[in-house]
Amino acid sequence: MMSKSLMRYLTFLLTSLLAVQSIASDIVWSNINNVPGDLISTGDGWSATRAEDVGSYRIAADDVFLAQRTRITGIEYFSIQVGNPDILGGDLYVFSYDNGIPGTLIAAFPDLPLNHYDTGLLNTVFNSNVYGNIMPVIGLELAPGRYFFALRTVENRAGGAKNGILTTRTAIGTARAKWNFEVTRDGTVNLSWMDMSAFNSVQDQEWAFQVHGALVTEPSSFTVNLGKLTQGNLASLANDDGNALRVCRFIVPNQQVAPVTVQINGTASILSCSALKLTVKSHMVHAGLFSQTLDLFNWNTNDWDIADNRTDNVNTTYTTVDLNGTGNLSRLLRPSDGALRARYRVRQIGPAATYQWCHEVDQAVWIVTP
Repeated sequence: MMSKSLMRYLTFLLTSLLAVQSIASDIVWSNINNVPGDLISTGDGWSATRAEDVGSYRIAADDVFLAQRTRITGIEYFSIQVGNPDILGGDLYVFSYDNGIPGTLIAAFPDLPLNHYDTGLLNTVFNSNVYGNIMPVIGLELAPGRYFFALRTVENRAGGAKNGILTTRTAIGTARAKWNFEVTRDGTVNLSWMDMSAFNSVQDQEWAFQVHGALVTEPSSFTVNLGKLTQGNLASLANDDGNALRVCRFIVPNQQVAPVTVQINGTASILSCSALKLTVKSHMVHAGLFSQTLDLFNWNTNDWDIADNRTDNVNTTYTTVDLNGTGNLSRLLRPSDGALRARYRVRQIGPAATYQWCHEVDQAVWIVTP
């Protein structure tokens, strides 16, 4: 028969695992070696906060390495509370990596909404609940490389309560936890960065946060199945930069096919995923009535998937559309090698300004969530 003490331990363990389960599927960088163990056992917490009511501009920073192009969707850090803090939001800044310290400011996201929640974990050193803090991020895409992410809580501190970010004592990355007393709302750094070891003599400290996002997979090749390529190359598909791939109506063998049909191929850096979508930014060069169809390739049937496709009207204004994969995604992301395949097809569905109309794609990439 199971003892009450063992039952309580198992219940606690299950609660701890469930508390972090929801944040694990889309993590592209974790600055925590052991979740939830390190959050429970650490004895280090710090008031990295922007509290303008008391003139505080303290901030935490640590290095993050991205192995491939990544679309950042959020950052989550863990904290303990002193009192009942008046939390207003959060700040996130991305700096270049400059010989082990934050360098040039790349992006600033002040006053982000902050989802501050009780994880259900109990820190045994502080005898305090561990809180999660999620800041959603929109419009941040980073190339492969090493960066510094700086973060803090925005709060009112007149009453003395605060939301203290935790550090752990396992080295991750190439730099240890950094601190600055004076980084303004717009990301201007007014004082030198410091190692956290200056405050407690602990060398291997890391801020307890995780970066959420998705991997951007660019096409590695493309084939114009129907139509005539008149402008652009493979690089035209990788970025939203005005360098478009133009394909025009040419020889059409019959009325059933789309006069412009282009297949793209790519290889993801992971062999399984929790979400997958194709995102395409395109427009027509010439006026008229046209439709564009996006298709994802099904590796199980070795044919274009009958469920995962979408058709939209397309005109001379650039528009970005997403085709989300559904169901068992292993049929779309080949588990053996990460292969991806998609295509876009363009048809004339009404009057057009010219017989040899053209279509342009400024970007076509897969967004793959771990």
